[in-house]
Parts: sequence; structure tokens; C-alpha cells
Amino acid sequence: NTIAIQDMVAQQNIVTLNHDSKIDFLELNKNGNKLIFRDRKRHLYLYYIFDKKKVTLLNFCGFVQWVPNSEVLVAQERKNVCVWYNVDDPDKVKIIPVKGEVEEIRRKEGKTEVIVEEAGAAGNYGSSQTYLLDDGLIAFSTAVDENNLNKAVKILESLEMNSETETHWKTLAKLAIANKNLTVAERCYASVGSYSKSNYIKKVMKYIEKQKLTVDHPLVEARLLILDKQFNNAEHLL
Repeated sequence: NTIAIQDMVAQQNIVTLNHDSKIDFLELNKNGNKLIFRDRKRHLYLYYIFDKKKVTLLNFCGFVQWVPNSEVLVAQERKNVCVWYNVDDPDKVKIIPVKGEVEEIRRKEGKTEVIVEEAGAAGNYGSSQTYLLDDGLIAFSTAVDENNLNKAVKILESLEMNSETETHWKTLAKLAIANKNLTVAERCYASVGSYSKSNYIKKVMKYIEKQKLTVDHPLVEARLLILDKQFNNAEHLL
């Protein structure tokens, strides 16, 4: 009923998480900042380790696994495979209907496959069906995880614009602002049609150039806080 996460280098406990049901599966993500765990009731949870925040992903979960070497999560809820290409936005989930049980996830030769063991006419499992995941979005997730923003932009530029891709542009915009990469942020806002924000960032970049400031200067930071509607923080900084 208890999960303990310890930093073995510093020899200190990071978090102790108590749960009201027995836990039968858990797995850290690649970076060790997120944890998925499932209990005996088949509920699936995502836990943000350093934010100490728990989110319920599924009320019934059979198979679950992080896609190897990525931040993409795959789980099965009865006759659906659920794929989170951006697990930081749990409501944005790709649903793939299946007729069997997920056996494994394979990554090879630039392809990511979900292998499903399907039932035959007699109800016995025998044949395997392969479902391909979107390796463009997996690559984007990895680039974001590695904080390689320019690579993430190139990947999104190669993808078709839809509601899912638009969400990723918005995620990348927030990350770019947090990293004070204004060029990437401006590109992201322009891609989703948020031209007022895009033009605002252009003005900030011109202001930096004209005043010969750095992105870490308080006057620049205050303008970025205003963009994020953190008016009290901007006022305090000024």
C-alpha cells in the first residue's frame, strides 16, 4: 500500500506515497520525474514526483507501459488502447479500439508497434495484430523531454496540423517561455494562430535588441510575466 522513492546518490527519501488499495504494478518514466502505478482494483494513476500531485488516468487498466526511451504512455482499458503522447495533458488521449489483449510494445527500425493478441472465433487467443504509433509525436515528446526545443519545432513542422498537434505547439510555447527561448515561443504562437501573442513576443525581442538587454533582465522578465497574465508578479518585479 505504500510507495517509497529514494535518491540513492544523496541517500535521502524523495517521497512516501500511501495508497488505500494494494499496488500491483509501478514504473518510473525515463527521467524519473513521473510514476505510473496500478492497484488491485485496476485503477491507473499518474504521480508527478516533484510536484507531489496524483492524477487518475483510468478506472480500469489491464496492460500499461511507458514506450521505451520516451515520455509516451500506453495503457489498455478493456477494448481500447489509450495513448498519451503528452502525459502532462492527461485529458488529451488517443483511443485505439482493439479486439484482444495488449502483449507488448516494440520499438525497432524507427517504428513503434503495439502488439495485441486477438481472440479467434472460438474465443481462444491465437493471432497477433500490430498497431503502429505516431513516431513523429513520440520523437517530439523525447525532444521536449531533452529540452531540445529547436528539434521539437522541426518535428512539429513536419506533422499535419490537427487538434493533437495544436496542443503540442501550445505545450512547446509554454516550455519555450519558461526557458526564455523567445524565437521558438514566437514560432509556436504563430503556428496556432495566436498572432497577438506572437506579435507581443516580437516586440519584446525588438525591445531587447534596442535596449541591449539579456532575456534575464528584470524588465524583460516582467514583460514575459505580463504575457502569462501574472500581473502581480510582474508588478512586484518592477
